[in-house]
This record gives sequence, structure tokens and C-alpha cells, in this order.
Amino acid sequence: MEDGLQRVADRQYRLARDVRRARRRQRSKRRLARVLSHVGLLSLVIFLWMGPFWQWEGLLTVTGNRLVSAQEVFARLYIPQHTPLYTLDPKKISAQLSSIPAVARVSTRRWLFPPRLEVMILERQGLVKVEGVPGEAVSRWIDQEGVVFSAPAARMQARFPVQVWCDLQPGQRLPGKLQKEFFELLVAWPQGAGGRLDLRRPNDLYASVGDWPVRFGEPEDASLKLSILADLQPLAKAYRERLRYINLRFPKSPTLVLKTGDEVKVGKDSQGGERPAGSPQPKPTGTTASPPH
Repeated sequence: MEDGLQRVADRQYRLARDVRRARRRQRSKRRLARVLSHVGLLSLVIFLWMGPFWQWEGLLTVTGNRLVSAQEVFARLYIPQHTPLYTLDPKKISAQLSSIPAVARVSTRRWLFPPRLEVMILERQGLVKVEGVPGEAVSRWIDQEGVVFSAPAARMQARFPVQVWCDLQPGQRLPGKLQKEFFELLVAWPQGAGGRLDLRRPNDLYASVGDWPVRFGEPEDASLKLSILADLQPLAKAYRERLRYINLRFPKSPTLVLKTGDEVKVGKDSQGGERPAGSPQPKPTGTTASPPH
């Protein structure tokens, strides 16, 4: 009886031992499989990194460009060839290309098959042309964000028929206050009337509206000053040959500045229209600024 119980106990012990050994072997195989998979994955990464499969060879696609050539985009990339494409940062590439003055927005995508870069460009649109050398092939323009940029004159049509003088170079921007008032002035500009606007002295603007020389002074109240200018034009015709400019620095007291330096004050007649307020008033020496040429 006791011998039989001992044999059963020995058999159960050997069975449990064999099960533990089998489990240990399975765990060892799984650990070995994990190690081998990690080694294989690492080897694959190294192989891909060192291999020629996804290396950028200079293949570039540019879309949305009319002013900026694909060659100029390529020259701004600063990316060595044979660089693995997946190591390139599209945001950094876009930041490099944003330094091109004619580019307003840019986005970049990577394509692995075949390894190439796709650059999508949104170019700036010129609101006005900056006065430059007559006949020059590349001109300066100001866009809706107040940024000055350069673009071929043959490929750009200004939105407003106004040329401006300014000392800003491509990539620079109009000061914030002047930018706001400048856009309001353009919107209020008489439709179909050409002209020129001097921005070189932001606090004392001179312009020609159509063929009328005007001194706006501070750029504020653009709509009001242009409406007053329209009312003054019939009166100013009588002084056409002697007129130096129409002075709108103080919209409530506009004057006609003559070439002699005299000023004709403008008042209201009994019908509410504009009329000269008396004879021309001599202007004290040194108080009349000359419009820039």
C-alpha cells in the first residue's frame, strides 16, 4: 500500500518537474525570439539608413509658383543630396523658403516613392507698385500684409493704379500704424483715378490724386480727406495755374497753397458749398513744407 502511494507521488513529482522545464524552455524561446526581433529591427533600420532607397537625389516638385522659379526654390533648400528623405523636417524646409520675398505662405511634403519633395507656394499679390527706375525688369511691390517684395514687372499687375515712394527694401514691412491707414486710403481712393503717394515721411503724406497735388499730413481720416478733396476740386480749378497743392492736413480747415507760398482759406457759402474765404493769406516764412519730388 505504501509502495503504491510512493510510486504515485513520484510520478506526480516527475510530471510537475517536466511541466516546469517545458515552461522554462518556452520562456527562453520567447526571450530569444524577442532579442532576435529587436536585433533584426535594428539591423533593418541601419540598413535603411545606410541604403540608397530613400535618399533624396534633388527631385523637387514646385506648385503654385508664378513669380518664384523652381530654380530659386531649389537654391534656398540647403539640403545635401543623398540625405535620407525621412530625416528632413518639412517645417524647417518651409521656414527656409519663407525667406523668399515674393512668398507669402509655403508648405512642404515628403514622398518616399520615388524620394522627392513637393513644395506648395502661395505667392504675394501686389496692391501697389513702388516707384523705381523706369523700364527696370524687376520692380518692388507692396502686398496686403504691408510687405515689400520684388517681382518681375511683366508678371505682376497692381490692384490699385497708385504708385508709391518708399525706402523699404524687399522683405521689410510698413510700420503698423501707417500700414492700417495706408490700406484705408487705398480703399477710399477715387475709383479709376491714378496717382502717386509718398510714404517716405509717414507723418506727413504727399500725393497726387488724379492730377491734383495734395498734402494729407497725418494718414488718419483718409476717407474724410478724400471726400473733402472731391468737394474742393471745382474751386481749385480757378487756381490751377498757381496751385502748389491742396492742403488737407486739417480737414476742418482745408486750404489751397499757391506757388507763391500764399494760402487760400476755404469756407462755406450760404448754400453750404465751398468758397474762398477772402483773399489769399500770406504764409509765414518757413511754415509751408514743400512736397517731395
